[in-house]
Amino acid sequence: MDRTRKSAIDMTSGNPVKKILIFMIPLLIGSLFQQLYSMVDMMIVGNTLGSDAFGAVGLTSSVMFLVIGMAQGFTTGFSVITAQYVGGGNSEKLKKSIAVSITLTAVLSVIFTAVSTALTKPVLELMHTPESMMSDSWNYLFVIFLGISTSFFFNCFSSILRAFGDSRTPLYFLMVSCVVNIVLDFVFILNFSMGVAGAAWATVFAQGLSAVLCLVYSVKKFPVMSLSREDFRFSFSFVAEHLKIGTAMALQSSFTAASVMILQSAINTLGDAAIKAYSAAGKVSYFAMQPMVNLGFSVATFSAQNYGAGKIDRIRLCVKKGIVLCLIMGAFGSLVMIFGGDIFLYIFGVDTSEILVYQYTHQFLLVLGAFYVLLGLWHFFRNILQGMGKTAVPTVSSFVEVVMRIVLSFWLSSAWGFFGICFVDPLTWTVISITHIIAYAVIMRKIVRYKK
Repeated sequence: MDRTRKSAIDMTSGNPVKKILIFMIPLLIGSLFQQLYSMVDMMIVGNTLGSDAFGAVGLTSSVMFLVIGMAQGFTTGFSVITAQYVGGGNSEKLKKSIAVSITLTAVLSVIFTAVSTALTKPVLELMHTPESMMSDSWNYLFVIFLGISTSFFFNCFSSILRAFGDSRTPLYFLMVSCVVNIVLDFVFILNFSMGVAGAAWATVFAQGLSAVLCLVYSVKKFPVMSLSREDFRFSFSFVAEHLKIGTAMALQSSFTAASVMILQSAINTLGDAAIKAYSAAGKVSYFAMQPMVNLGFSVATFSAQNYGAGKIDRIRLCVKKGIVLCLIMGAFGSLVMIFGGDIFLYIFGVDTSEILVYQYTHQFLLVLGAFYVLLGLWHFFRNILQGMGKTAVPTVSSFVEVVMRIVLSFWLSSAWGFFGICFVDPLTWTVISITHIIAYAVIMRKIVRYKK
């Protein structure tokens, strides 16, 4: 295990904030490159295929978030166990954990490909997708789901690398695949006239490249990644240990995504202007939240390694110091949302001459920006709990999130139209963030009391 530790960032010693920031920065840059995939698709689609195509691709985001979010949930959950074995220094179980993760990822990618491609059109119809956008939405989404295995395996290998403490390598491969994605966007859409499907194929090929590069590097860099046939002989209980956390985190992601789909469904009933505005504002929001999301991923790895090493005091110290980072990043997100809207509208090729679209977009950004700090607290405390393997409260709170969004989406949209929709997320963030903070305090108190 010593050899593996030398190749990894050991989060069980040293300054917690410094270690988290060093780990987080490559993650943040990588997530921005991932956003560039989507931004380039939206920019080229918006500027070359028109505003209807832009809206069609934009409204698929919530469905993609459901499926790809579940893929990320499973693979990230598997890597929590892997990170705990990294922190605990158990080489034999570490190798078996990696083997289980790869096996389960292969099985799940087959299942998800079959189910998601079969249900693409029914789901779009269930979401009240306008007839004018149905064809483009289906073409884009079907291709993305046809290549969903590329997302599964990239997330699997990058999660394993993060469990070791390596957050830089996936960034480098994302940079390469991002360039490939941009080139293929222009080739498929402009040269081959493949429409929105071309943008989807470009994304699938780019993600596939990232997955292959990640695997090749992992095997060469980390000796423990060179698996033998014996490593794939594991007990059902060992598989169940990974599935327990992986399924819990996938359910959390699916609950969140399902609630976003419900919100999108409510918005779809408000007309084309509301759909286009939400598509544009959603992209800005997703960009603004990346520092908070990646801080969450970082503290999850930190808490997993330290929980595996039995260093609970370091987790408590991480919370005391890390919450300041959380608040700073929340404030940054608010500034981006409130003052950066026009820049992103221009990048996405949104026709600002459509006055109602312009007004709706700024209305949405202003309301969300005022509450962004709460979103940061949500991600921070949820990931601390998940890193320790305490997934019960985050899973239950995700179910509560769905219920809240169902009730709020249709109640507020019917009462105040698009202005009411703007308050669905802020009210949900308020309840869930408070729930996670209380849960952390109670769970940590029990752990400390048990140790004594």
